[in-house]
Amino acid sequence: MSKKRILLLFFALLFVCLLIPVAGWAAGGTWPQFQNDLYNDGLTTDSAPLSSASVAWQQQVGNTSMAGINHTPLVAGGSVFAMDAFGKLWSFDMKTGTEKWSTQLSCSIKQFQLSTPAYDSGKLYAATNDGHVYALDAGSGSILWDIPLQLASKYSQLNTPVKYVDGKIYIGAWNPDSASNEFYYCLDAVTGAPGIGGQYQMQNSACGGGYYWTGACIVGKYMIFGSERSTLTCLDKDTGALISSVSLKVYSSGAKEIRSSVSYDSTTGMVFLTDQGGNCWSFKFDSDSGNLIYLWNKTIDKTSTSTPAVYDGKLYVGSGTYASRGGLYCLDEQTGSELWNFMPTGDGEVSVPGVQASPAIAVQNGTPYIYFASICENSLVYCLDQNGNQVWQFAVPNYTYTTTSIAVADGWLYLGNDYGWLYALKGTAVPVTGVSLNKTTDTITVGATDTLIANIAPVNATNQSVTWVSDNTAAAAVDQSGKVTAVAQGTANVTATTADGGYTATCVVTVTGGGGGGGSSTTSKVNLVIKDKNGSTRFNNNISVQAGDTVMDVLFAAAEKDSAIDPQVEWENAYIMGGYVWSIYGVESPWGKMSEGWVFQVNGVMSNKGAAKYIVSDGDNILWEWSAMEPVTGITLDKTSSTVNVGGTVQLNANIKPANASNRSINWTSDNTAVATVDSDGKVTGVSAGSAKITAATADGGYKATCVVTVQAAAGGSASTTGSGISLNKTTDTIKIGATDQLTVTISATGVSDQDIKWASDNTTVATVDSKGMVTGVSVGTAKITAATADGRYTATCVVTVQSVEPAQQVQQTVQPQSQTQSQSAVAFEDLQAGYWAREAIEYMVAGGYLKGYEDGTFRPDQPITRAEFTALTVKVMGLQEADGRDIFKDVHSGDWYYDIVNIAFTHDLVSGYGDGMFGPNEPVTREQVVSMISRVLAQKEGQQKETAVKDEILQQFNDAGEISDWARPAVAIVINKGIVNGYEDGTFRPNSPATRAECVVMLRKLLP
Repeated sequence: MSKKRILLLFFALLFVCLLIPVAGWAAGGTWPQFQNDLYNDGLTTDSAPLSSASVAWQQQVGNTSMAGINHTPLVAGGSVFAMDAFGKLWSFDMKTGTEKWSTQLSCSIKQFQLSTPAYDSGKLYAATNDGHVYALDAGSGSILWDIPLQLASKYSQLNTPVKYVDGKIYIGAWNPDSASNEFYYCLDAVTGAPGIGGQYQMQNSACGGGYYWTGACIVGKYMIFGSERSTLTCLDKDTGALISSVSLKVYSSGAKEIRSSVSYDSTTGMVFLTDQGGNCWSFKFDSDSGNLIYLWNKTIDKTSTSTPAVYDGKLYVGSGTYASRGGLYCLDEQTGSELWNFMPTGDGEVSVPGVQASPAIAVQNGTPYIYFASICENSLVYCLDQNGNQVWQFAVPNYTYTTTSIAVADGWLYLGNDYGWLYALKGTAVPVTGVSLNKTTDTITVGATDTLIANIAPVNATNQSVTWVSDNTAAAAVDQSGKVTAVAQGTANVTATTADGGYTATCVVTVTGGGGGGGSSTTSKVNLVIKDKNGSTRFNNNISVQAGDTVMDVLFAAAEKDSAIDPQVEWENAYIMGGYVWSIYGVESPWGKMSEGWVFQVNGVMSNKGAAKYIVSDGDNILWEWSAMEPVTGITLDKTSSTVNVGGTVQLNANIKPANASNRSINWTSDNTAVATVDSDGKVTGVSAGSAKITAATADGGYKATCVVTVQAAAGGSASTTGSGISLNKTTDTIKIGATDQLTVTISATGVSDQDIKWASDNTTVATVDSKGMVTGVSVGTAKITAATADGRYTATCVVTVQSVEPAQQVQQTVQPQSQTQSQSAVAFEDLQAGYWAREAIEYMVAGGYLKGYEDGTFRPDQPITRAEFTALTVKVMGLQEADGRDIFKDVHSGDWYYDIVNIAFTHDLVSGYGDGMFGPNEPVTREQVVSMISRVLAQKEGQQKETAVKDEILQQFNDAGEISDWARPAVAIVINKGIVNGYEDGTFRPNSPATRAECVVMLRKLLP
């Protein structure tokens, strides 16, 4: 057996027992779900082509020339699975491409299938666009059950990847009608029965048209996904309850439909996604509460549907479509800043290359390689290194448009395209060009040993095998691992020869009688016990060892006594430095393929070191045994609260349950690093006065424990506010969601400058503060903003209350609008210059009492307006007063300033909500929503408008007419035809852009005499 040691960067010992990693990494040789696992992170430790690629086999399935294989292939159990445009599910041998079976499932009249199936324990779970969900035997293709879900309408489609977890499957529906009420569904994987309390539907948020490509990310008991209405939602996957919901439009008016899945980084607790506005988003996910906390968004391009793949602090995400040029972008995970981008080549006659699919990451020897395909008529498959350099590109035969990601399994790549071609790509062999040794001379004493290491060039050469030979075995012998044993005084040339090319490298070994050299003649004994899979002892004997020998050396020495032991080692494993033992006595557990394997103990203790790194001592008792993975079931801290001074430290100690859990890795975080930081060992350091929640999260299972740390000012200092060294211009403040306010600090203490002030918020989910004291409202609630000197001696605080967005003036329904003939006083605003296009309408409406400006003398005409605000203006313009007096929408409650207004508007058929019982009062109102409401006003004032054939002709004047929702098209045509609304100078209408205060006022002004 070849035994070659290459020292690798030991960046993660994910499994102390030398077993496979489980959280966030799928087993090797498989690609069982979209983006490989529940986190959608796109990662695999499987090998993949590094030099170039060639077609191993190709098969064509059913296609319409516009649609063929439009989901990522599945690879599991030695097979590749793919569904064609007509709903036929196919199984092929993953290495030969031989068809194993095909099973016809259902299909709607729209012949395409977007839902990636899922695999578990010999079963496939698939969904078709007409609403059927299936379980099939993966070996035979026979249907185990078929459940036709009752979707919202005949136009509804199942278009998201299927997710399998904990005996349940999850799938989301989509509808071309953006007002349709769509859901995520849950089914029991064994029977197909309803998976949530006797029902299939899970609770939804303001989802609009539902879920298109937006696969769920599963983190613990929660599932997270995006919607057509730019809403990010978290549900309890076990109960279906809505936990939290965030509208992207609160943070960016440019946010559009979410058509990527959500990915999750378990090391940082961050989730990532993209929207069709070309934005990449990051949120902090609290796996205890299920809350989503906005971190950043970055506009990378014009459009994106790509799910970000994440590894080692970097995001890899695509942009563009066949009609919109795009590329692959690498972003910093923490800030969203662009690190590099790569633009595919190969323009077609009718298309340009984009990267619509989600990239895959194969980590080879600790180094990530990124795989993806461009989409256009001349599409290519690419491999890039982590710095954005092209490693290779490849054009497969008959290759054309693809929206699918690439599956990586067992050294090969699998992907499909619109013409129904399924490809298996294998790597091209990289020849050896040379070999060197870690030593060219060596001196050891009689009886001692030393190990030589062969370094093959290039490092990615396909065949890494070498043979070892000594030309004088009477002086020094060498085994096939490169271990040299000194036999008698003299010299020997020890040579390593590569199997590929016959390249050689030699070390001259001098053996002395004692007193120096690289080894030692001191002999000790250890006891070695090997137990088989059933716990029976197969080997129990004393082994003689030399100083410096390792547990691995002991195992190979035992094999010289009992050849049946026959240890097999993967020396180049990316996670276990020095080698991973994957077989003893013929019982195998190849890395990444099983959740159990061989582990060792020394003196009854499991080690964090690999077998080839653990140096034994005289009298050690070594045990090798077969061990199944022991999952983590919980974590506690030795403290739940603690107090520390500024500059001081306190050590937190974690207790993982059970005590023999396999993966004991922990991620430590602080929710307020301006107050306290924590290192990777749980040591907390006080930074400034205040409090911070320190969280320890297990890598396996994501279990968490917290400790609230209170940081006090150092002795002799003061933690009081005004008059104690520093003070703020405010001690209380009230702002709206999305608004900002500047806090300023006055310093009276000597020796303190502005640069010494640290700012912190005790509740960043409500309000954040930057390094200069600028406060931003995030959500309704209160937060304490603290300014502190660097040493913590002086602090000052301001309690900030964040309110929901309300109109500048609440509507008093008893006040009737003034007539045009009434006297109107002139109204001047600082930000309405002479000639401003909407100035006359604004001044008229303000003078008429319909709305007001702001206290600072501005009108802020370009600021977005919420759905509740625009409803209030419309109700006032129409002079409406009567209402039902009942609760209409789930998110409009008695006591809200807009409660009566929304009820009045609903009673008079001006608003209808989103169809899921939600109104979205604080969401920015879009231009097509404004126009829809105005068309209803016109219908009541002038009688119902007729939809004529001129509608499409009217809309076609706009370059983005296709972006106008089907439900809004009649209204847009009517209102344009009336001259109430126009497009922009660039020929666009921008139906989904937030309407501004000026635009709304101008349109409503045209409804008045």
